[in-house]
Amino acid sequence: MTEPPPGRLACFGPALRKRLVRLAASCGAERRSSERGVARAESRRCARWQMAALTLTGLTLAGCTPEPKTILVIDSINAVDSEGEPAGDVFSDVCQGSLSSCVVTNDNALVTMSAQAENSYTDISRFGDIVVDRYRVTYVRADGRNTPGSDVPYGFDGAINFRVPVETPASKLFMVVRQQAKLEPPLKDLAGGGGAIIVSVIAQIDFYGRQLVTDRAVSARASLNVTFADFGDQ
Repeated sequence: MTEPPPGRLACFGPALRKRLVRLAASCGAERRSSERGVARAESRRCARWQMAALTLTGLTLAGCTPEPKTILVIDSINAVDSEGEPAGDVFSDVCQGSLSSCVVTNDNALVTMSAQAENSYTDISRFGDIVVDRYRVTYVRADGRNTPGSDVPYGFDGAINFRVPVETPASKLFMVVRQQAKLEPPLKDLAGGGGAIIVSVIAQIDFYGRQLVTDRAVSARASLNVTFADFGDQ
């Protein structure tokens, strides 16, 4: 009897694993002795034990199902225009109207995600759905000047709740720039063409969720270019 492969041994309890390994080792030694004409009765007894162990192994494996694990994959992420259509990068207007009566609005983006098997040999069709429940946005600059409230807007956390079925993409609209950010430095300084005039950043968006059946935590990161300026009323 040879030792069961590691993947199958993982399905057994610790005590059963040790018993099977000891049995395989002892029976191998007895088989070598029997080949020299010694302890044939012991060899027959060992064969019976092997048959019992194989039966037990079969029964155990019949009820052993690998844990279904899925990963969250970002298929696409885009800004959306005023009509809700994908528009590539974000061009964020920090002031709509005149400087004396500036109106600020949030900027939204559309993300498409899918849930895929971590192991392609695992059947996750009934167990792998993911529920995404929150996200975090952090802004960074390519020049390394990343001080929130001075070089870049403050990051924030947001709630988002939607289900991503296995191997069926799901899309969700979410906020990538808050109105508050346009009322604080460095964005408010851009109103009327002031400050640095244009600030270009990368929004790093981390999405967090849990696998529906196993409650296993999952996450995925996406990035989106954001250009801030007072684009006027054009």
